[in-house]
Amino acid sequence: MDCEFSCCKILLIFALASCFGRTWLTYQTTFFLFQRKNLRVPWLSLAKSLPLYAAVVANVTHDWGFVLMQICLPQYFRDVLHVEIQDVRC
Repeated sequence: MDCEFSCCKILLIFALASCFGRTWLTYQTTFFLFQRKNLRVPWLSLAKSLPLYAAVVANVTHDWGFVLMQICLPQYFRDVLHVEIQDVRC
């Protein structure tokens, strides 16, 4: 929990800081960021985007496998390896 909070604080410090004077941003990039205030999100183009669907499917399948492994791993330890999780200590 502390690591996530620290990372969030660092991100907010850098994200909320002014763009001017930063060495990783060129003058053209800073000018582009500040001249375009009213950009519209192209929702129709995003809805038709196959790469976006691929990213969503990849994310869902990755999360599905990860959660399934977290759920089934204790049962695997108990049924196949005959080891109770409560008895295992680091």
